[in-house]
Amino acid sequence: DLRTAEPMMLDGHIRIASVSKTFVATVLLQLIAEGKATLEEVLEQYVPGVPNGDRLTLRHLLGMTGGIFNFINDPEFEPAYTNDPLIPFSREFFLELLRRNPPKFAPGEGVEYSDSNYYLLGMVIEAITGRSAAQEIDERIVQPLGLTGTSLPDSPAMPSPAPRGYAASAGSPDLRDLTVSSAEVPWTAGAMISTLADLRVWSRALATGTLLTPEMQRERLRLSHLDLGGGRTFGHGLGIMEWQRWLGHAGAIFGYSTWMLYHPEKDATVIVLANRGETEQEFASAIT
Repeated sequence: DLRTAEPMMLDGHIRIASVSKTFVATVLLQLIAEGKATLEEVLEQYVPGVPNGDRLTLRHLLGMTGGIFNFINDPEFEPAYTNDPLIPFSREFFLELLRRNPPKFAPGEGVEYSDSNYYLLGMVIEAITGRSAAQEIDERIVQPLGLTGTSLPDSPAMPSPAPRGYAASAGSPDLRDLTVSSAEVPWTAGAMISTLADLRVWSRALATGTLLTPEMQRERLRLSHLDLGGGRTFGHGLGIMEWQRWLGHAGAIFGYSTWMLYHPEKDATVIVLANRGETEQEFASAIT
């Protein structure tokens, strides 16, 4: 804490950013195993009007192979959001951002990380179930695993206790306090909150397929490869990352960064939590 010099607490709540995607993918894979959807169904039947939506399958969205534009990078929205992390946001505006920015490539013709995929998957989950994505995550993952500090919030508030979160200001050595930020902008792509203890439990359950059928876990672990730069890559499955046989996910958002890793052969867990935001690729590169 830059004001009080208090160190980070071990029981503090952290914004886990894109680690949220592991929860969202698990819920969707459970729904598919239950026969409520298939990996080859197209987005259009659940969320109409998205560019290439008649060819984008749920598999494409889960695996980052759809080529859909990352809404966070819209040239007008990105600086506005950076300037005001509490900027008003809606699903209608999210879809507008997708429509005004062309896809990066045709579905299935590349691999590129895009938060838009998992925002859309949250909408798909709600269309399939008729319930909120937060309810589905809570009842399908949080409660069965006994997680006590994990949630998909609907407001900027942080549960107590929580370390302050910071990020560098462009062109300045000063750090901004960004503890409070929108839950609506990242939503199912990155708005979840969790704790060190909960992520330790979840990392193992995720990597070993505790909450999935063996078939769905095999589908999850079919990996493509994403470029970190500098000749480094990591594997990307359906809502999971792989690096040198470690499985998990990285996350970065205003004020906070996370790496959650589990090695099935070693039965070893590494959770890295920081109260300073980096981009996800910068944080993944730093850890790897």
